[in-house]
Amino acid sequence: MVNMPRLARAFRNALKGLGFMIASQQNFRIQLTAAIGVIGCGLALHLNRFEFVALLAMIVLVFFTEIVNTAFEEMLDSISLEFNHKFGYVKDIMAALVLVVATGSAAVGIIIFYPHILPLFTR
Repeated sequence: MVNMPRLARAFRNALKGLGFMIASQQNFRIQLTAAIGVIGCGLALHLNRFEFVALLAMIVLVFFTEIVNTAFEEMLDSISLEFNHKFGYVKDIMAALVLVVATGSAAVGIIIFYPHILPLFTR
């Protein structure tokens, strides 16, 4: 049986976490703005379902890695605000993860949008 109050609380907590990301993380706001732009361009250019699903998957993956990166940073900062080389490495590695995923997502976006945008400039 589904415990509705518990489920509602879980959703409230998740939305609170999303609100924290939007309010406190500049990169997340940039990624959110880019995602809205990508979705808008995809709709305007009438992408097919496969292309749209691929873009949505990349958007979700970027959001996921940014949220995990922030969770690690917040957790490490709650343990100690003093500089710690090991914590620094973890933070750098997590930032690298976001960079790799964002770069790969941009490449996927270019591959998908290129054939739709090229004709607009070659008329």
